[in-house]
Amino acid sequence: MWVSTNETFNNTPMLFQFSQKNNFCIFNFTNMKQLYSKEIHESLFSSIYSSTNKIEVDVKNVIEYLKNIGEMKNVNYNFYQDELSIKADLIITLSEGFPPFKLELELELKDENIFYSKLTCPLLKIIKQLKQNQEDLFDVIKKKDLEISEYKLVGGNISNENIKTEIFEKDNFFMNSLQNHTDLVEEIPYLYEIYSSLIEQYNIIRHPDVNKESNSISTKEENQKIQTKNIINNSIDHKIIKSSTTMEITNTSINVKKRKKSSLLKSL
Repeated sequence: MWVSTNETFNNTPMLFQFSQKNNFCIFNFTNMKQLYSKEIHESLFSSIYSSTNKIEVDVKNVIEYLKNIGEMKNVNYNFYQDELSIKADLIITLSEGFPPFKLELELELKDENIFYSKLTCPLLKIIKQLKQNQEDLFDVIKKKDLEISEYKLVGGNISNENIKTEIFEKDNFFMNSLQNHTDLVEEIPYLYEIYSSLIEQYNIIRHPDVNKESNSISTKEENQKIQTKNIINNSIDHKIIKSSTTMEITNTSINVKKRKKSSLLKSL
């Protein structure tokens, strides 16, 4: 997990993440614009120990501590620019009464692809999941409203005034949400549109083949609908023509005869 360092570098707040992969320990730092990293094999972990450390600590204990750093408060960070790189110090107080223990890291600036894979992509995945959770919740609320309406139709009554609710309107919900976050809306006028379109673009980038297949299926379905519509229209036209012809035939086959007046009417 990412944790705040409560420190800044070049006037921007820095976040820290520690992870392990294939016996490598990975230190990641970011200001949400760039990613700085240090990867080191467990067998060489002691090489990042500061020469000024006054206590010896087993590597496994330090790694275990870093894995749970989100719950730890006794860590200080220091960032500074060296001639060719950025350096970071982690100053850890493992236990009260003992001197602090320091790790010295020489960080590497990662390229934009790694930044995307480590930060942008996970954030988009989270937003996508939250959006899906929101839609699922909307469906549940809609069903609950229908359930309450049916309950009232059969004579049911909600006696507790404190739990009575209005019918849920999704559009009103979004409008109220934006009004409650006027600071964000003022900074980003089209906040919800950005929120929605980012997910759509992420899906296109992430699954281009699926989208192509989906578009192909949609095109086929549209073509089938058009063909079906044409067949139906042709059938209707045929029926109209057939009906019209029948009517013409019927009309031509009718012999209109004038009725003769009765003798009584003639005398009048």
